[in-house]
Amino acid sequence: MRFAVLGDWNRMLGVEGDRVWTEIDDRTPANADLRLADAGLGPKCDPRYDSFIDHIVLDRRAGADMLGFAETLYGDGTKHYSDHCPVSVTLAR
Repeated sequence: MRFAVLGDWNRMLGVEGDRVWTEIDDRTPANADLRLADAGLGPKCDPRYDSFIDHIVLDRRAGADMLGFAETLYGDGTKHYSDHCPVSVTLAR
């Protein structure tokens, strides 16, 4: 069974040494070797931030099927109600 956990974590899971990431990506139970979809990427939504706080965490099998990661940016002059933008992944079937 594949799984994904996504949402506004309010944590910078991609920063080395993040305690929550270290705790959840411990490869226990089996198939729980996790992939952080935004690993190695930085947000472009707000220049004040250099790390995502919205994350998509995939299990090993779903992570292997990940084709792409995207951050949806607001257009110039478009009103938005958050200082971060939606993120998404594309997975192979």
